[in-house]
Amino acid sequence: MADQTKFVDEGIAWLAANAPQDAGIADARVAGAKALAELGLPSKRVEAWKYTDLRRFLGASNSNAKASCLTDAVSPQITLSKGGAMVGALPSGVAHADRTDFAITDGLSALRSGAATGSVALTIEEGAAEPLHILNEGGANAVAITVKKFATLTLMESSVADGLSQTLLSITLEDGAKLRHVRLKDSPADSADLTELSVTVGRDATYEQVSVILNAGQTRVTVDANLSAPGCHMRMNAAALLDGQDHFDLSARTNHAIAHCDSHQLYKMVAADKAHGVMQGLINVAEGADDTDAHLLSKSLLLDATATIHQKPELTIFADEVVCSHGATCGALDADALFYLRSRGIPERQARALLIAAFLDDVLLPLADWPDGERLAAILREALQARFDAIVKGAGA
Repeated sequence: MADQTKFVDEGIAWLAANAPQDAGIADARVAGAKALAELGLPSKRVEAWKYTDLRRFLGASNSNAKASCLTDAVSPQITLSKGGAMVGALPSGVAHADRTDFAITDGLSALRSGAATGSVALTIEEGAAEPLHILNEGGANAVAITVKKFATLTLMESSVADGLSQTLLSITLEDGAKLRHVRLKDSPADSADLTELSVTVGRDATYEQVSVILNAGQTRVTVDANLSAPGCHMRMNAAALLDGQDHFDLSARTNHAIAHCDSHQLYKMVAADKAHGVMQGLINVAEGADDTDAHLLSKSLLLDATATIHQKPELTIFADEVVCSHGATCGALDADALFYLRSRGIPERQARALLIAAFLDDVLLPLADWPDGERLAAILREALQARFDAIVKGAGA
């Protein structure tokens, strides 16, 4: 009997039609195509993919990439596209090399390697603190970032790609390093995005992320965070606005490998029309990782009866003396709060937008403590407001 947990032919056909033909990094493409034929791609019979049909991603259309509102804060210094990774003038203290590995660990990474368009490796030296903006316009690209001991960086990442975009972002924080990471997703409705984010946090290092998803198309983001040395800290917040046929899948695994580390995760989704949201979050506290402080909370709003959100927070603990929690909530807008606003003369659409804004706003609160964070928060709030106004015109009508 054929293995129904994977499929091969569709992936091979997609590579044949879409893989670049230039010399470029041909070795990665050859290795990827060979591995894909052996490994296949995960089907919905695989537990981690039960809510997401990868075949829909392979059918993404090519259209024009959008502009990113984060360019109002910092112009992109690195652009990822179907033509490769283009590096411009980098901030002081940031060094780069033109190549990083397309690591092949499964069928999905084999697909990315088989379509490889470009890669770049960045090293952040001690004292570097200027913002770095990476603009993703598509293609299959790998980016590796190493933040050296006691260095600090604010990283802005904008994904506005058309067609099928595949990105591997590997981040390593050495002892005492600090990385503040803003992610913005605002792509055409017929686009697809497969992003893999790997983060390793060193001793007394800090990783903070704030993500905003304005237009998802078909998106799957896989996060693998490893807290690997004592005293490290991690915070990840995300806000997603979904409507139409949007599908957004955030699957995050946090591994507390050693004692005296903390992680805090807050994920919020709003779904309207026939949109589908997925949040799968696992916290694993390994044996010996005592005094761990780990928390994950997922909250969702459904604006229409036709919208769907699946939430699956998980917590496994193999250590003693820990403080851990996980939870999920899902519901509609508060009818009493909506009535109160309308009774004060606020039109229904505006009242709904205000309630959605209040629901999502605490995702952005960590920005208040970042350098130039208030400006970033203002830009993101303005972009979110425009999406609120567009979504509530039809939602719940």
